[in-house]
Amino acid sequence: MGPPPTRDNDWSYATWAKHARYADRVQLPFHEPHYYWQSSVSAKERSNSKDTWCFISRDLPSFSNPEPTFFGFNPPEQKGIQCRFGERGVTAATHYDSGRNMVAMVSGAKRYVLAPPNQCAKLGV
Repeated sequence: MGPPPTRDNDWSYATWAKHARYADRVQLPFHEPHYYWQSSVSAKERSNSKDTWCFISRDLPSFSNPEPTFFGFNPPEQKGIQCRFGERGVTAATHYDSGRNMVAMVSGAKRYVLAPPNQCAKLGV
């Protein structure tokens, strides 16, 4: 496995998607840079009129709803939405997520190593 992506950039989705297609086509080696594309939505957006919501809130209403849903059972305590798209070969550093997560595989495969919170010290988190 290669190093995790750690450099921020200001790529648009189109620029990231072009690199992701390239990484897929050439089977980019693990030692070459790999990238996530990330977009965020503030938790405050859900209190605005739905016709002002950004595309993420409109397309993922279960996460943006001001009322409890399966994915958002306590909306006032939610931090907002973080969408991350990873290309072939991207590696995430060991980390702890304090909120709920959902993973959707559009194509390909990923390996996840999950551990309960009481094991964080043993994982170097």
